[in-house]
Amino acid sequence: MFEKPENWKELTPREKLARRMDSLVEGKHIQFVRPEAEAAYKERATLIRDALELEKVPARVPVFCSVSEYAIKRAGFTARDSMYEPEKLIEPLVAFQNEFPSDMGFVMISGGGKALEAIDYRLYKWAGHGLPDDQGYQAVEGRSFRLFYAYLFPPRLRRPWRPAHASRSADDTGAADGRVGPRSLRHAGCTGGPE
Repeated sequence: MFEKPENWKELTPREKLARRMDSLVEGKHIQFVRPEAEAAYKERATLIRDALELEKVPARVPVFCSVSEYAIKRAGFTARDSMYEPEKLIEPLVAFQNEFPSDMGFVMISGGGKALEAIDYRLYKWAGHGLPDDQGYQAVEGRSFRLFYAYLFPPRLRRPWRPAHASRSADDTGAADGRVGPRSLRHAGCTGGPE
């Protein structure tokens, strides 16, 4: 793992990036099984460093791949499996990476369905808890979203929202003072905030 040097706070952002990239390429934190694997890793890490630092043109464009959901469904598993039995998904994800190698990728396995149920988590629905087995997770934007919106935009900062094509006349808006009112927004096919 990357360890910050003593003088980390004195380094410029470019110097910090260079130190992190050197650590990535060295790969000291990785135990390689074969020398070929180490050489392939260092080649890919060098591509990534060259692309991110913008100092020189990399040998080729590095490929980043995040295909967690696709690889899981391709192997015949569902989103419910991802939420409640993530250990079953390691083999198909590794097989996918071996079949379609990329220079860098990350895997996001949702997991945690049992933990979320244990704390009675209400801001999301997920497969096996309010959604069908083949769907991922979904935010529930009810009262919590309205409270967040009210926090971000207190009444004193709010202005009537007006689509570019909306008229300012009282006849068209339904508001005597010329503001865009709810009737004109519905007529224009628009909706305002959560109010």
